[in-house]
Amino acid sequence: MSDLEANRLSLDSLHEAEKLFQIVGYSVENQLAQDLKEIENLNQELTKTEKRHQTLSFDIDQAQEILKELEEELRRTLVSRRQLIIVQLQAELEEGHPCMVCGALEHPNVGGAQADEVALKNLMDQVEKLQAQKEKQVATLSNRQATLSEVASKRQDLLDQVAKVKATLEKHYQELEEHVKGRFDFDFSIDYETDRGQALLLKVEQYYQELQKRYDKEETDYIRYQDELGKAQKKATDLAKTYQEAKAVLDQAQERLEDLQEAHPELESVEVYQERISLAHQELNLYNKQVKENSEAYNQLHADIKGIKGQIESITKSKDKVNQDVKRLSAELEQSLKAEGALANDLEQVELWLIEVNNQAIPMLQAKLTTYATLKQELQAQIHKGQELLQNQEQPDLDSLAQAVQNCQEIYDRQLAQFSVMEKGLKDATATYQAAKTLQDSNQEAFKAHQELSDLVKVVKGENTALTGRLNLEVYVIRQYFQQILDYANANYIGLLTDNRYSFVLSEEGRRARDHFGLDINVYDQLTGSERSVKSLSGGETFIAALAIALSLSEVVQNTSKGAVVEALFIDEGFGSLDKEALTKAISVLEQIGENRMVGVISHVDDMKEGIAQQLVIIKSHDGSSRIKIVDKG
Repeated sequence: MSDLEANRLSLDSLHEAEKLFQIVGYSVENQLAQDLKEIENLNQELTKTEKRHQTLSFDIDQAQEILKELEEELRRTLVSRRQLIIVQLQAELEEGHPCMVCGALEHPNVGGAQADEVALKNLMDQVEKLQAQKEKQVATLSNRQATLSEVASKRQDLLDQVAKVKATLEKHYQELEEHVKGRFDFDFSIDYETDRGQALLLKVEQYYQELQKRYDKEETDYIRYQDELGKAQKKATDLAKTYQEAKAVLDQAQERLEDLQEAHPELESVEVYQERISLAHQELNLYNKQVKENSEAYNQLHADIKGIKGQIESITKSKDKVNQDVKRLSAELEQSLKAEGALANDLEQVELWLIEVNNQAIPMLQAKLTTYATLKQELQAQIHKGQELLQNQEQPDLDSLAQAVQNCQEIYDRQLAQFSVMEKGLKDATATYQAAKTLQDSNQEAFKAHQELSDLVKVVKGENTALTGRLNLEVYVIRQYFQQILDYANANYIGLLTDNRYSFVLSEEGRRARDHFGLDINVYDQLTGSERSVKSLSGGETFIAALAIALSLSEVVQNTSKGAVVEALFIDEGFGSLDKEALTKAISVLEQIGENRMVGVISHVDDMKEGIAQQLVIIKSHDGSSRIKIVDKG
């Protein structure tokens, strides 16, 4: 269980990954996307401005060419007009009268040329027309040059804005790099593009989803382990009960043994009886061995004697038969010798003949006799040896020995049965003791795991946090989201509404003074350089702070993954505590928010009527009824 806790993904890690995903999502989907969109819009505007600048430059060049042509034509027309005027003046000169131009009295160049009045009038009209065209062209050229100057200024402004937005994009890109630095394989040396941002966001989202799956799996496993722990604890309780019962049985057996020892003090220990039984077994085995050996020797001798007797009887029978054969043959021989026609009547002659006939059979018979004599001697030697072995031996009483063996076996069986019973009781007691000890050790581990889980539950519930200065889980989660809201308010609203005087911070006061803390808000005052409670703010400042937090809350909720879309926002009263400058700033902020959603303001402040274009005015009648009037100043 401790290994599970050690390797378990913490909720802080999951929230950190979620926060990183929100930060990257906000950076990619809002900041960087807005920067790219702004750069794209500025570039489009810049392209239009460049085209207009080129068109105006071309038009100015053409206007200057036209102006030059008009000036040249006007110059030629003025020369022609002067010539006609000179001719007309020359025609009007009289001798003796001064010249109207130079005052001379002599007129040597007077020829007699006559001025063409119609041509002069046409030239005069043409000069006037050309001068009017020139003035118009000069005005057109001046206007175009002024417009070109404005376009050039606008182009420079757009270039400056593009550079500024690119710097902001680079700043946001660097901030994004700082957030994900070292966590993902992403090359930040390449310029930012929408596809790269979406790829990074996808990586972060996959990372967060993997952690979410891992956390969900570990939570499921944790619940399952808790269930198994509960079962183990129940089993431990049952084993403890079994242990107590076994211990009671063991105690009873021990008491019975002690009672038995008190009742029969002559009884010795089990080891003594075991040793006696062992010695008796050894003596019995030795006796059985000797009996077996003597029985085998006796049986062998008995068999040998029986065999020798059989051989003697066989030899005796053979001898008797031979003697009978000899008597029969001797009788037949005598009759044969006495018979008429016998070859010989002398026994000695017959014996001579037999000796000659049986010269070859005699050695064979002698060999048989020798073998018989040898065998006889061996048998007699074995009989003599058996007699010597049995000479001083008393023939055992096998029935008495068998009865003694049976009695010893019965005693041995009884003692063995008692020993088996005592040995089984000892084994059962030992097994019960080991099970009880194992159960006790298991209970210690279960108790330790239960203590760890209890400590974890106390931390999650926030019990005794005043002693440790820690937050309970609920406050910690709310504090994390609250911090996001305050960060957004600091970045977008509170500075704008207070001329960058105030910024929000979460208070750390009361960390060791009370059980629940962590959601109090302080403001950091840039003028005094100190942090103080929001309770010290004036009524108008308090409303501004509440407005900034409310607006930030709607934005954070909307920007959160799967967050609700806040399409309308209503603010009820509170504007009466603001001075004119603060009211103007508040209205400006609400107008910016109103570009993307509907913002409704409920107020009785007259100055609000001047700053809001579309209004629903509630008009009360004298009879107590009321009606709605729609006012649109747009």
